Amino acid sequence: MKTNRFIRIMTALALCTLALLTFGCGNTDHANIFHATFTAGGAAKDYTTRSTFYLLTPGGLYDATYTSPSGESNANCLYLALPSNVTVGVYDKSVITLIYTDATGTQYRSDNGDAAVTLKVTAWPGPGGYAGGSFSGILATSSGATIVITDGRFEEYISN
Repeated sequence: MKTNRFIRIMTALALCTLALLTFGCGNTDHANIFHATFTAGGAAKDYTTRSTFYLLTPGGLYDATYTSPSGESNANCLYLALPSNVTVGVYDKSVITLIYTDATGTQYRSDNGDAAVTLKVTAWPGPGGYAGGSFSGILATSSGATIVITDGRFEEYISN
C-alpha cells in the first residue's frame, strides 16, 4: 500500500515537472537579463536590462535602456530608440536615437552636432520575439565633445 502511494506521488511530481518544463510558468520574458555590449572611447562596456523593447505609443518609438552592473542612476547607461515600423535593416541617426551617459553623467547623443551613428537590426520578429543587432559611430554632447562607439551589440525582448 505504501509503495503504491509512493509511486503515485512520484508519478504526479514527475508529470508536474514535465508540464513545467514543456509549457513553462507563463510569460517570464520580462525577467530575463538582456545585454548591450560596446566600446566607448576605448573602454569595454557590458550593460544589462530587465526591461523590454516597448512601443511607447502607436506610431511612436520602441525604446530600451541598458545600465551598468554597478547600478548608478543617471550614469553609465545606454538608451536606444527605434521607429515603430522597425524591420531588419540598417538605420542612421535620422531614424534612431542612441544616447550613452558616462560615469560622470555626461550625455553623448546621436542627435547632437557631428554625431554619426549606424545601427544594424539583424533580428526583429515583432512582439513576443527577440531583437538583436549591432551599432557603432560617433556620439556628441550638446557642447560638441565626441566619443567613439565601436563593436556595439544589443539583444532585447519585444513586448508589444
